[in-house]
Amino acid sequence: MKANIYGFPGTDDECSMIKATIKSTGGSSIVLDTRNGIVTAERAFSCIVEPETGDQVLVNKSGNQYHVLSILSRPTGSKNTCLSFEGDMTIRVPHGDAGIISNNNIDLIASKTLRTAAGNTQFLSKKMTIATKTLMAKADDVEAHSTQIKLFSKSIDTIASRISQRTDVLMRWVENVETLNIGNMIQNIRNTKICHAKQTIMTAKQDMRIDAERIHMG
Repeated sequence: MKANIYGFPGTDDECSMIKATIKSTGGSSIVLDTRNGIVTAERAFSCIVEPETGDQVLVNKSGNQYHVLSILSRPTGSKNTCLSFEGDMTIRVPHGDAGIISNNNIDLIASKTLRTAAGNTQFLSKKMTIATKTLMAKADDVEAHSTQIKLFSKSIDTIASRISQRTDVLMRWVENVETLNIGNMIQNIRNTKICHAKQTIMTAKQDMRIDAERIHMG
């Protein structure tokens, strides 16, 4: 039996691929120079590379509508690439690792909030600089190892239930006044305590005791 084959009638919405050159870009519209003249097109949803003037692009023509599908070449010689998204963007890697590698610089810029969440965060750097107006850190345990630490501040307030210090040498320079408000003070000095002052005043409301094998005064 001989089969009858009928062709579908053509419509104005038939799609075709053409090559075009971008004349200008502005907002969501792109002006193209095609072999049929100057037309206005839109960027296809899957075309995430932002086109530039002079780019050679692949265009889908459907009726009177034109969509830029991809950028074929950039005759201007520029190697810069900008990935542009109209809405929210998510990169999801459910079963592997993700990496951003650059031989120069990487900039992360957010107008509002930059959030980082991870089970374990590591920063490895030869030099790190943090500049901010307000810095707040919260942690259950903090441990720092350093060869040298320098701290410069107009005012430092330390509030803690217990402070322990252990060092071979402790030196302090106070240019004006040092004030201690202490409930009880106990000093255990294994060897010698030396105090030099132009004037010394010691007062007690009740008792004052000086006990030693020998006491030299004067």
